[in-house]
Amino acid sequence: MDNILKAISEAPEAIANLESDNLEIKRQCSKLKEQMDGIRKSTWAAVANEKEDGKKVYPNAEMRDIEVERRLAESNDYQEAVISLEVFEAQKARNEIKLQQLINQFSVDRYKLRLYTAEKTERAATTFNEGLNTLYHLGKIITTFKAIPEFMPREENCPY
Repeated sequence: MDNILKAISEAPEAIANLESDNLEIKRQCSKLKEQMDGIRKSTWAAVANEKEDGKKVYPNAEMRDIEVERRLAESNDYQEAVISLEVFEAQKARNEIKLQQLINQFSVDRYKLRLYTAEKTERAATTFNEGLNTLYHLGKIITTFKAIPEFMPREENCPY
């Protein structure tokens, strides 16, 4: 029972820590996505504005999109951001699994504590009831013995 009480008391802090970690990971992911979006936009602008002999090199959207993807695949900064984002998202997923497991365990431990308390209360109520029944029967025995004069020797000044 001490282990359950310890786990219940430590769980809120552990949950808060994991949630805080996930919040930081979300912030980092957002920052990386903004960085990637900036790289994508600047690459797209460079491709869209690229000219040769006064004519656009990539005259239609499909050609521009293909060239943007090719350049992004070759961009070290963009690829490092992609890898970092994948790492952060994987860590976030692991944290969410740990968080859910911790929340589930907390619920189980609370249930065990409630069950333990209910069992103790039921035992105490049963014992109390048995004690009351014993007192009731003792009272009946005493009343019966009081009704039979030869079993209850009385002294002159005894009130019973």
